[in-house]
Formats: sequence, C-alpha cells, structure tokens
Amino acid sequence: MKERLIHNFINICHDLSSLGLEIGPSGNLSFIDDNNLLITPTGADFGQISLENISICNLDLDIRIIPTPSSDFESHKNIYRKRSDVRVIFHTHSHYVTLASMIGLDIPVLNTMHADYFGNSIKCVPFSNHRKNGFGSSESFCEGEIFLIEKHGGLMFFSDINVEKIINAVRAFEEICRLYCEFKMLNTEINSIPEEDFSLIHKYYKNDYGNRLL
Repeated sequence: MKERLIHNFINICHDLSSLGLEIGPSGNLSFIDDNNLLITPTGADFGQISLENISICNLDLDIRIIPTPSSDFESHKNIYRKRSDVRVIFHTHSHYVTLASMIGLDIPVLNTMHADYFGNSIKCVPFSNHRKNGFGSSESFCEGEIFLIEKHGGLMFFSDINVEKIINAVRAFEEICRLYCEFKMLNTEINSIPEEDFSLIHKYYKNDYGNRLL
C-alpha cells in the first residue's frame, strides 16, 4: 500500500472534520487504488481517523476486516465494481445536503457556482432503506459524479485523489444545496441556466480558471 495514498486519506478525513459539516460519526469516505480499498471505520468521526484505524481490504477478497469498516462498506464496493472511473467515494449527511435530499427532487443548474463545480443537474436517487439495500440500485449510479440520496444525504464520486479538489467540491455541494433549499422556501419560479451555457461555464472553470483543474 502506497504511503502517500494513506497520507492523503488521513489528510482528507481531517480536512472534512475541520469543515464541521458532519455530526459525530456520520458520513464516510473511501479510496481505491488497484484493488486495495481504504474506508473509514464504523463509529468513528473524520477527526479520529489515523494510521491505526483505517479499514483496508482487497476488493476481490471476502475476508474479515479489522477494524470493522463503515456500515456502508458493501455499497462502496458495489459502486467501485460498476464504475472503473471512480477512485474516491464520499458519503455525507451534512445539514443542507440532507435537507435537499428530503425535498426529493433533482437540483437543476440555477446558478453559476453550480455550473462551475458540477456542470449538470444533481440527480436525486429514489429512497432506499440503506440498512437493507444500501444506497439503492447500483444502476442509479452508473453515470454522474454527484447525487442526492432521497431522505438520507448525498454521495460524491471523484476520478482522482486530489485533497484540494475534494474539499472544495464538498463545500460547494453544501452551499448549492443551501441555496436550493432557501430558494424553495421562496415559493417562486426561476429558470435554470440553459444546458449549452452551463456546459461552457463548467468547461472554462475546469480547464482554464486559475490555470488549474478543479
């Protein structure tokens, strides 16, 4: 196992803790490198993650893991098996993401920050009892990088392990959901940004803004 991979995992966990978006041990994070899967242990909050308590396993081997991994471990494994392009999965129960998931609708691209970071609407996956069926049908996650899980929280996929990119996207997800929830309270209608425009906005932000990938 690469030391840098583990170092980045711990750093992201601690940065997520510093954001203060999760309550106690809610939410979970995993990385995959080759077939080695790292995931936060059950019952631990992000600030408690250290070299001694990361759960590590081989994706292809069904063996007992110590310490016991997140209760959403099987859902993470199923997604990695379906999505070879995904290297990081972050599951959040942050306040506004969870509130948006309770509304139960896709979030259209209503502002340029949404277009900048995600470049498409945020899909709301139908409710699933996660203690029976995980995050829901794996078919729901075949395409896309960011999801609401109805009445549960949110899910984010990343194709590379970049601490700054992940933390910035997590913050943006919460803010976009906050704006959406407050907009819904206004009980008014506004038009979403046309797809042609939000695609161009996202392309510029991803490739040119600040001369770095975000």
